[in-house]
Amino acid sequence: MNRLLAAALRLVDPEETTALVDVHTGRHAALYSLGRLDEADEEYRRTIEGLCSSGVHRVAARAVQARSLTHRNRYVEAIGLGLESLRELGIAVPTADRLPMELDRQFSYLYQWLEHGGAAEERSRPEGRLRCLPCGMKRLSTGASTRTTSEPAPSASSRSVTPASKGR
Repeated sequence: MNRLLAAALRLVDPEETTALVDVHTGRHAALYSLGRLDEADEEYRRTIEGLCSSGVHRVAARAVQARSLTHRNRYVEAIGLGLESLRELGIAVPTADRLPMELDRQFSYLYQWLEHGGAAEERSRPEGRLRCLPCGMKRLSTGASTRTTSEPAPSASSRSVTPASKGR
């Protein structure tokens, strides 16, 4: 697969950034799968990070890179990469000193939602509003592309999952 993708790179027009990102991301995943982790790191750092102008386009490669780092017991780097990715995608991630307070606040909101008819509220919610986060997390964990070329880019409001998004 790596050889095919390397050959395909020569056929892609340098102006076709999306196609280049897709092929380089596939090659990165192939190198990782082959256990050629140093080469995969180089492909990620040298090419993918440079080609991608937004976090959305880097999601699949970052998921593979985080798995690669974790595989080599480089947990701090893997977590840092994941947190950076979430922030780039517009998901507010609290700093370490605020994490306990933020978790308490979010769990309070969850318990309130569960106690006061959360299921009925969810059924009346416009389609897809909160479904974005679980799908995004699954895509991050599997390394799948965040969207196909026929899907519209996610709006800022579709990424919001905090109580503030409900008008608070």
